[in-house]
Amino acid sequence: MSRRLNVHAFLAVFAATSLVAISGCSLIPVTVSPTTEPDAGDAGEFYSQSVSWESCGDDLECATITAPIDWDSPQGGSIDLAVVRHLATGTKLGSLLVNPGGPGGSGWDFVKYSAEYAASANLLESFDVVGWDPRGVGQSTPVTCFTDPKDRDENLYGTFDSAYETQGWIDELTIAEQKFADACAANTGELLGHV
Repeated sequence: MSRRLNVHAFLAVFAATSLVAISGCSLIPVTVSPTTEPDAGDAGEFYSQSVSWESCGDDLECATITAPIDWDSPQGGSIDLAVVRHLATGTKLGSLLVNPGGPGGSGWDFVKYSAEYAASANLLESFDVVGWDPRGVGQSTPVTCFTDPKDRDENLYGTFDSAYETQGWIDELTIAEQKFADACAANTGELLGHV
């Protein structure tokens, strides 16, 4: 019997990756002067929406914005994107957008619960730090795969009858992952193709 996921290894890799990503961040002044305005076309309502921020904790504000499921066909439906910002604690110089990556990492959780980890005290004093959950992730309109927690747990933590790295194990894994992919397609719908 073999486990599908070694949780301790996952956490170690996640921590190491996060540290590498954060250590590579630096504050470099950048001035961007767009040469043309974006052509909003049928997506104009998404570009012109107002964001209604509401308090959601100490020095935190949360909001939901809307985006089309498919930017190439914006009239075909929309999704919600969850956004959170940690307000500058001193004189605000601007805003910084953070993305922990992944894929599938929650930028909303990253800022809401770990702003001090996402940015230094100096940055938190001078900048609003903004995070969001990308399409399909967390607080935003999610990708939904298994709707029964038992199926999800079996997929994440279940074991196989065949020994690890044997053809039998590969066959069992292939069947399990096809079941997972089919559940994602069935329960998420059109959004899945645009994540």
